[in-house]
Amino acid sequence: MIHTVLLTFLLPCGWLAEPDAAAEAKKTKAWLEVCTAYAQGYEISPAKGPQQTFKMLPNPVLSHAQATRGSVDIGAVWLWVGEDGRPGAIGTVFVYPLYGTPYHNMVHEFHSLADGPLRVVWRNRKTWQPSKAGLQWKALPDAPPPAESATSRRRQLRELSRRFKAHRVGRGGDRWELRLLSRPLYSYDPKDHAGTSGGALFAFCQGTDPEIILAIEARPAGDAFRWHYACAGFSDLVLHVRLGDREVWSQSVGVASPGNVHWGRGFPRLELPKQDREEVRPEPGRHTTRTGEQP
Repeated sequence: MIHTVLLTFLLPCGWLAEPDAAAEAKKTKAWLEVCTAYAQGYEISPAKGPQQTFKMLPNPVLSHAQATRGSVDIGAVWLWVGEDGRPGAIGTVFVYPLYGTPYHNMVHEFHSLADGPLRVVWRNRKTWQPSKAGLQWKALPDAPPPAESATSRRRQLRELSRRFKAHRVGRGGDRWELRLLSRPLYSYDPKDHAGTSGGALFAFCQGTDPEIILAIEARPAGDAFRWHYACAGFSDLVLHVRLGDREVWSQSVGVASPGNVHWGRGFPRLELPKQDREEVRPEPGRHTTRTGEQP
């Protein structure tokens, strides 16, 4: 009887919530368009060859709209790649709300994936200038030789990625096991490239929010190619990566300064264009920061 009574009252509430769901979907789409416009303002190139600009892929490799760390993030992850398809940088642009106001704060976060320093311009102004290679490659132990065909190499890449596990540690000491996405964010098979015969990028996520980027690539080792891996912290929290039972990479609290390979910046108190706004319903006493801490 209790279940029947609850159902009687819950169904009308669900019907009444449908317009709000449609409004939220519209708002999410609008914010993703804003994030895309900001991401498109970046021009990224090797510091020694600025004429060889990395191209931003037309579509994000990952989009997300979810509650993480106490706030509802809306954003996407993009890649900038060279003419040979090798990734040079990964970046995300996302927003989170200032509850009880019409405003959102925006965050840009990038990590170099390049083999050397980068020159980065945003809307004709110099911004991030990482001064060294973005990844530190290590040979992947007990890995088979890279297969001859691209199809077989991609199967190997997925199998190799599953040998890794990762977790992050929050500011309060809480441990969160991160989820490896089942599909790579991006795969590439450069033609006639002396540095690699192919590779892929994988993501360890909290929900769909990437915290660690795992790169696996076939790189020269003596007179042959061998599988190598590298990790990129995509978070401001403590991170750990294990290969089997052994820890192989870690990050203390992330420092995203302009000269580092990991960098970020913020844009406070942004509003949607007027036609995309909806009435804001204040939540008394609540003002959540990016990390979910109460000020």
